[in-house]
Amino acid sequence: AKDVGIEVANAKVAQATVVAPCSGIVTEARRAGTLAMAGAPLVRVRADGPTRVDTFVTPEQLAEVRLGVAAEVGFDSNAAGAPLPGRVTRIAETAEFPPTSLATPIVHMTRVVRVTVTIDDGGWAPPGTPVDVTLLTGSGT
Repeated sequence: AKDVGIEVANAKVAQATVVAPCSGIVTEARRAGTLAMAGAPLVRVRADGPTRVDTFVTPEQLAEVRLGVAAEVGFDSNAAGAPLPGRVTRIAETAEFPPTSLATPIVHMTRVVRVTVTIDDGGWAPPGTPVDVTLLTGSGT
């Protein structure tokens, strides 16, 4: 009877399908036969397209932000050290409350507008990495 459980588990493994959240290049993969904890990544995928980062601005700050405004994106694990250059490529049409998980001096009961920055020239930040975004507006940052 214990062999039946093993056979059922082997059949389920044979039918399992692993799907990536995006198309891209596999940068790291576990070896076949390696055990993985539940929820642990099996592969790491670097997205094909440009890296996009969302940030939030208050309605008062929005007056300074336009499509194409230069930006800098910095993060601790950046091997180059210097912030990566980017541009504002999307500005939301409506205000929303910022996510409570967002580390920001903006009070979470204040409505904000989502602004998307695309990193220039194939620059890349790992998905999920906390980043610091500076929008280089005409009045400073």
